[in-house]
Amino acid sequence: MKFSIFAFSLYFSTCAFACLSGTGPIKMQDEKIDCVMHIGSIAFKNVTVSKNFENTGSVELIGSQIQGAFSNTGHVSLDKVTISGIFENTGSVELIDSKIQADFDNTGNVYVENGFVAGDFKNTGKVKLQNVESLGDMDITGKFNARKIKSKNISITGQTEFSGQSIISGKTYVLGDLTAKETIFKDKIEVTAEIVKLYDSVLAKNIYFRKNKNDKYEQEYLYINNSTVEGNIEFESGRGNVIISNSGKVKGKIIGASVKNNS
Repeated sequence: MKFSIFAFSLYFSTCAFACLSGTGPIKMQDEKIDCVMHIGSIAFKNVTVSKNFENTGSVELIGSQIQGAFSNTGHVSLDKVTISGIFENTGSVELIDSKIQADFDNTGNVYVENGFVAGDFKNTGKVKLQNVESLGDMDITGKFNARKIKSKNISITGQTEFSGQSIISGKTYVLGDLTAKETIFKDKIEVTAEIVKLYDSVLAKNIYFRKNKNDKYEQEYLYINNSTVEGNIEFESGRGNVIISNSGKVKGKIIGASVKNNS
């Protein structure tokens, strides 16, 4: 049986804990439903879904709760939303003041502001994070820009920037150029890059430059500006250059590189 948008609205206004299943655009406000198995755009405001949410189409949720897993194909916008289960999506994501209480897995560009992810954070596509905490590991393929984030181990393939008092408690792996400002790396940084810049009070442990497999870089550069490396710095290629300035410090050994100290 097919329902019109009006029929859907009437159905859900009289039947609590029903399951939304059908096609076409849906708008809903101040309701509590059992689950979503839908094809089409969805706009919820102050809606609680007690089980899983499955959809194909754009999704806009405001002030809502998904108490199961979230699975979608299409653009997703979340504002003041809590999702208790795994978040899976193919498409762009905008997440504001929202929480994912399990893993986050997406393919597409992502913007997160004031967000929390209790599990691992995985994405293929550009990622921009501001004031975000992830209790699990991060695995990113794409350009990565992070301001004031907290994470455990992090692996990034793409140009990478950290700033705003970010804290990485585990290991950091980057394939691509890395710039860090006002960031604490509590464990090893391992990079394959031509240029790495640490400035404005970055604190790092050991830094290891892996040799590019295609011998792409004739020289590799590490700039340490008003920042401290507490351990060793090593360049596997032997073609490293370390430039230290503005009271920058390296407390360990520098291996495979020439050093220019402008402090």
